[in-house]
Amino acid sequence: MSDSIEKKVLKEMLVKLKAKLIESQRMFTMLSLGLSSSSVQDLKSALEATLKMPDGQPKTNTLLLIAYLNTWNSNVNMVNITTASLIQDMNLYIETLERYSTELDSTLNGIFEKAREYARTKEEEERKQQEELRKRKPDYTS
Repeated sequence: MSDSIEKKVLKEMLVKLKAKLIESQRMFTMLSLGLSSSSVQDLKSALEATLKMPDGQPKTNTLLLIAYLNTWNSNVNMVNITTASLIQDMNLYIETLERYSTELDSTLNGIFEKAREYARTKEEEERKQQEELRKRKPDYTS
C-alpha cells in the first residue's frame, strides 16, 4: 500500500526537521565552546595584566570590570547550557513524533486490514444470502 500524501509530507518534514536540528546543534556547540574558551582566555590575560598594575583607582576599576565580565561570561555559559538542554528537548520531541508516526502507520494499517477483511466477509455473506434466495422456490400460497 502506498503512503498517503499526508504520510509522505510528515515523513519528509521529520527528516528535514531532524537534519536542521542536528546542524543547529553542531553550530551552536561550536560557537558556544569557541566563545566560552576565548572569553576565559581573555579574562585570564586581563586579570594577569591588571594584577601587575600599581595599586590605585585604575587597578580597582579594572578589577571591578573584570569581575563584571566574569559574571557576564558565567551567565552566558548558563544560557548556553539551557539552550543545549532545549535543543536536546527538541530532539526528544522529534524522536517522539517519529515513533508516533511509525506507530500510527502500523495501527492504521492494522485497522485498514481488519476493515478489508470485514468487508470481504460481509460480501461473502451477502453473496451466499443472494444465492440462497435465488435457489429458493417461490412461495405463492399466501
